[in-house]
Amino acid sequence: MIVTDITADTSYPDCLRSQADEEGLTRSEGLHLTTVIRDIEETIKPRDLWCTDEELSFFAAGGFMWERVYSEAMRDSLLGDESLVRPGEVTLDGITGSPDLLRISDAEVTLIETKCTWRGLRQWEALEKNFWSWLCQVKSYCFMVGTDVAEIHVFFIAGNWRPPVPCVRAVRLEFRKHELVENWRMIVRHATSRGWL
Repeated sequence: MIVTDITADTSYPDCLRSQADEEGLTRSEGLHLTTVIRDIEETIKPRDLWCTDEELSFFAAGGFMWERVYSEAMRDSLLGDESLVRPGEVTLDGITGSPDLLRISDAEVTLIETKCTWRGLRQWEALEKNFWSWLCQVKSYCFMVGTDVAEIHVFFIAGNWRPPVPCVRAVRLEFRKHELVENWRMIVRHATSRGWL
């Protein structure tokens, strides 16, 4: 048997991102919500540079895979149900966001975000403390699409690490209007302070 390492020739993270492009999810030019949120995070607590940008892109690739698997599974389970849609990009006040999914019913519109993480499941108990940026993103998307209801579906790759067994958790969030308004003001204020708007 001859074994040849071809990892460097495959560009795995890039091919996963290109899959999103084929689905019409290519990011447009301009200011994106995730850029603003990452900059706020970096301002509050600079990132520990324990891995390279290339290595970090593999973590992002895991998120792309989970989003794709989740979307496909939801679509297959809802055959004939037109309530689940991919909204594509949404722009408000010069900032563009890309919500994962919307569930549209007569009663309400629910924003659905899918996440994938190596963080331990025990951190999920303090959602506002440990997943602040996710909440900031979800609140922003809610404001952008005009809903106050969201779901976050998270794939914990290593579960609680005792032992490292994968698991999924999901929560439904109902925000007060003032929470969404205050969050959006913070986003716009930060982007303006950086000269991006």
